[in-house]
Amino acid sequence: MTTFLEINKSKFKSKIGFIYYLWINPEDGDERIIFLSNKKESLNQYIEELKIKYKLNLARNPQIKNKPSVNRFSPHRSKLDNSNLHKSKLFKSKPYNSKLNKSKQNKSISVLLLNELKSEKIEDAIIDYLSGKLKEIGIKPYFLLGSEFEKKVWNSAISIPYGLTISYKELAQRAGHPLACRAAGTAMKNNPVMLIVPCHRVIKSNGKLGNFGGGVEIKKFLVNMEATNMEVSSK
Repeated sequence: MTTFLEINKSKFKSKIGFIYYLWINPEDGDERIIFLSNKKESLNQYIEELKIKYKLNLARNPQIKNKPSVNRFSPHRSKLDNSNLHKSKLFKSKPYNSKLNKSKQNKSISVLLLNELKSEKIEDAIIDYLSGKLKEIGIKPYFLLGSEFEKKVWNSAISIPYGLTISYKELAQRAGHPLACRAAGTAMKNNPVMLIVPCHRVIKSNGKLGNFGGGVEIKKFLVNMEATNMEVSSK
């Protein structure tokens, strides 16, 4: 028997270059983003961290490449902290006919199953956001990695309104840790879902943009785009 974590993986071209993402498709159809970035190396690093944390062997399912999405599991949906992930339905156990060597097949192993499968819902929402058609992307994140503090900061950042910016200090206060502004900045640096958790809306207290995982120029573009769209909509 093999326990496996099944995730969908894809990429698409956008105004800010290629965007790489990982996602899941629960039975309720409410697609969730696990990872999103404009940097391929960040995607590869995230997958490696998943493998290490959950002690997973990597495998790919060639049978569903680029086919329409199919419900394959029902993740634990009561909250996003995933502290009991292995107890949830996100992980399944069943016979797995892969090309793993026979010595491993006789043992209890865990496999990260990556499906090359795109989500039109996710891609359309992000493209519309970057073109100014949407102010709310509307795709929920599912945090497989991150400390409890980081998840608090990420969830606090999600509530920052479109077109507005706050300081790292204010973000720390919103997360319930008013003295942890530097740690809040580190949490933003580790944000696994760029745009979904809008870390570009968090800037330095002196008004400077600060760092951004997707690149400072991308952060500048996003902040200016949102500010411009807010001005247009207010006229």
